[in-house]
Amino acid sequence: MLTDDERKERNRLSCKKWRENNPEYNRERQAKWYAANRNDVISRARQWQASNPERANALIREGKWRKQGITGMTMEQYQDMVMVCSAVCEICQKPSIKGAKGRALDLDHDHATNEARGLLCLPCNRKLGRIDKHGLFGPHKCPHNFVVKAFIYLLHAKVRQGVGGFWVSSAPAPQ
Repeated sequence: MLTDDERKERNRLSCKKWRENNPEYNRERQAKWYAANRNDVISRARQWQASNPERANALIREGKWRKQGITGMTMEQYQDMVMVCSAVCEICQKPSIKGAKGRALDLDHDHATNEARGLLCLPCNRKLGRIDKHGLFGPHKCPHNFVVKAFIYLLHAKVRQGVGGFWVSSAPAPQ
């Protein structure tokens, strides 16, 4: 004879197995529930975002990084990178402009390996992306001084990746 707790656990496992074997029903049921409760869900999400703005922004940024293919990057690592580079673009050395219409520094990454390379301002990140896509002599020619600075930045990024990456607080320094 089963106890009440054992019967509940057996029933829970049985229902879980059924849901796993019938994902289309579960998706349909969730869609119906969301349609019926959409306003409540949105309201609760907005309340949570208002009471946790830093965490909400971190989750949004981490989601954007995952969409770009950058995996394993956290907001803490990003903040470490900002501290290491003194909140300036690693190519043009201009400080990041945070504010109502300003932007934080972009996380630059190697599109071939999806590894983070460093922090760049938006204009430098776009120029570097054009060079990566079209080459030096493509339709968007960059000034010579930018190409030299970008080359130095890429060399430094390669060296950092070879010695354990950029982040300072998440891993001990290599010996």
